[in-house]
Amino acid sequence: MRRAERLTQKRERAEKTQAQWSSLSIAQQIAELDRRLGKGQGAAKQRARLAALLEAEKKPAKGEKVAKEGAKPAGKDKAKAK
Repeated sequence: MRRAERLTQKRERAEKTQAQWSSLSIAQQIAELDRRLGKGQGAAKQRARLAALLEAEKKPAKGEKVAKEGAKPAGKDKAKAK
Protein backbone atom coordinates (compact mmCIF):
# COMPACT_ATOMS: atom_id res chain seq x y z
CA MET A 1 0.00 0.00 0.00
CA ARG A 2 1.30 3.40 -0.88
CA ARG A 3 1.82 6.12 1.68
CA ALA A 4 -0.90 8.34 0.19
CA GLU A 5 -3.44 5.51 0.40
CA ARG A 6 -2.56 4.82 4.03
CA LEU A 7 -2.92 8.49 4.91
CA THR A 8 -6.29 8.66 3.15
CA GLN A 9 -7.54 5.58 5.02
CA LYS A 10 -6.25 6.94 8.32
CA ARG A 11 -7.98 10.30 7.72
CA GLU A 12 -11.28 8.61 6.80
CA ARG A 13 -11.13 6.41 9.90
CA ALA A 14 -10.41 9.46 12.09
CA GLU A 15 -13.33 11.40 10.57
CA LYS A 16 -15.67 8.47 11.17
CA THR A 17 -14.53 8.11 14.79
CA GLN A 18 -14.89 11.85 15.39
CA ALA A 19 -18.40 11.87 13.90
CA GLN A 20 -19.45 8.99 16.18
CA TRP A 21 -17.98 10.71 19.25
CA SER A 22 -19.61 14.05 18.38
CA SER A 23 -23.00 12.37 18.05
CA LEU A 24 -22.89 11.40 21.75
CA SER A 25 -24.31 13.70 24.42
CA ILE A 26 -21.98 15.08 27.09
CA ALA A 27 -23.20 12.54 29.64
CA GLN A 28 -22.75 9.73 27.11
CA GLN A 29 -19.19 10.88 26.38
CA ILE A 30 -18.35 10.76 30.10
CA ALA A 31 -19.94 7.31 30.38
CA GLU A 32 -17.91 6.13 27.37
CA LEU A 33 -14.67 7.39 28.95
CA ASP A 34 -15.61 5.51 32.15
CA ARG A 35 -16.27 2.36 30.14
CA ARG A 36 -12.99 2.58 28.22
CA LEU A 37 -10.64 3.79 30.93
CA GLY A 38 -12.38 3.05 34.22
CA LYS A 39 -14.51 5.26 36.44
CA GLY A 40 -12.71 8.60 36.84
CA GLN A 41 -9.44 7.23 35.41
CA GLY A 42 -7.42 8.99 32.70
CA ALA A 43 -8.39 11.76 30.27
CA ALA A 44 -8.40 14.34 33.08
CA LYS A 45 -8.46 17.38 30.80
CA GLN A 46 -11.23 15.97 28.64
CA ARG A 47 -13.27 15.02 31.71
CA ALA A 48 -12.82 18.53 33.12
CA ARG A 49 -13.94 20.08 29.82
CA LEU A 50 -16.99 17.82 29.66
CA ALA A 51 -17.87 18.53 33.31
CA ALA A 52 -17.70 22.28 32.62
CA LEU A 53 -19.95 21.88 29.58
CA LEU A 54 -22.40 19.83 31.63
CA GLU A 55 -22.52 22.52 34.34
CA ALA A 56 -23.01 25.25 31.73
CA GLU A 57 -25.94 23.27 30.32
CA LYS A 58 -27.58 23.14 33.74
CA LYS A 59 -27.19 26.87 34.49
CA PRO A 60 -29.54 29.33 32.78
CA ALA A 61 -27.99 31.46 30.08
CA LYS A 62 -26.77 34.90 31.10
CA GLY A 63 -29.70 37.30 31.27
CA GLU A 64 -32.33 34.58 31.54
CA LYS A 65 -34.57 34.73 34.56
CA VAL A 66 -35.31 31.55 36.45
CA ALA A 67 -39.00 31.16 37.24
CA LYS A 68 -39.73 30.59 40.90
CA GLU A 69 -41.96 27.72 41.89
CA GLY A 70 -45.58 28.81 42.16
CA ALA A 71 -44.93 32.08 40.32
CA LYS A 72 -47.47 33.16 37.74
CA PRO A 73 -46.33 33.87 34.17
CA ALA A 74 -45.58 37.55 33.70
CA GLY A 75 -47.93 39.75 31.70
CA LYS A 76 -50.89 37.41 31.28
CA ASP A 77 -52.85 38.44 34.37
CA LYS A 78 -52.44 42.17 33.64
CA ALA A 79 -53.96 41.84 30.18
CA LYS A 80 -57.05 40.06 31.54
CA ALA A 81 -57.56 42.59 34.36
CA LYS A 82 -58.09 45.53 31.99
